[in-house]
Amino acid sequence: MKEKKIIISFLLLLFVSFTFKLSEIEIRSDTDRIQTPILTSDPIEIGSDSDFDTIGILGEGTEESPYIIENLKIKTSGYFSRAIYIHDTTSHFVIRNCIIEHGYFGIWVSDVADYTPQIFNNTCVGTTNEGIGIVVADLNGGVITENTCMNSGQGIRTIYANFISITENKISNCVFQGINIHHSHFNNITYNVIKNCTDFSVALVGSITFNNSVHHNNFIDNAKKETYNIDGELSGLMTSQAYDDGFLNTWYEEKTKTGNQWSDYSGEGPYTIDGSALSVDKYPNKVETERSSLNLGIVVTSLISLLSLSALLRRR
Repeated sequence: MKEKKIIISFLLLLFVSFTFKLSEIEIRSDTDRIQTPILTSDPIEIGSDSDFDTIGILGEGTEESPYIIENLKIKTSGYFSRAIYIHDTTSHFVIRNCIIEHGYFGIWVSDVADYTPQIFNNTCVGTTNEGIGIVVADLNGGVITENTCMNSGQGIRTIYANFISITENKISNCVFQGINIHHSHFNNITYNVIKNCTDFSVALVGSITFNNSVHHNNFIDNAKKETYNIDGELSGLMTSQAYDDGFLNTWYEEKTKTGNQWSDYSGEGPYTIDGSALSVDKYPNKVETERSSLNLGIVVTSLISLLSLSALLRRR
């Protein structure tokens, strides 16, 4: 009898221990892609193709052999400071695996040739809750993928930037929007996780913001206020986690009949998007967080173990 009590007590203790570790696991999931930097660097500004060679960036600037800025740790402070600033270039380039602590802007790319920039797997952490992790402006075509942006004013922002693929990024704890698409069109915002932003997860803003596609994203616990304020220009009552005042934007993929996952979805009907566009997600789902999935798995595993042990002890 004593042996039975010891075994059961051990299993219960193991269950409780796993449960208390959930928050730690969830936090690690936000930072597990942070790379170990090779070099601590001063802020970088590239304003011409020749600057890549002058600074010593490896690559040839072609699509097959782009210039690669990688494995750097950069810290900036000061109003309007930029950690990596690239503008007025025609060369292909990649910014990847960098850790950026920014007082205002992390990565800013503007006025570069069409389809030349790729911003991949960087971690941008704001130190003042202001500014933006990643900005692309006045360009056509580019990739922003698998980046982590946190503790900023906004995570990712486009300004007159079109045909950008914004996919598989993790954005959290923004004071304003997770992603702000400003006067930009034909962008794809897919497979991102945006959580704990005070304002909207995604805001599509401006009279020429059209034909953007937003689907297969997870929107978790955003829109924490009663009213919103976008760029100091738009304000109103906040009733959802997203905003759209453009036109012909879609918040679902018709081909697969898949929309986005929303932590505040009621489970019935379409999900209504704030803004004058009167957009809806036709195929919304209730988001299943990492915490709830892991919690369920632990509960099921523990119950199976307890039932199996109980059956074994009854046979003894």
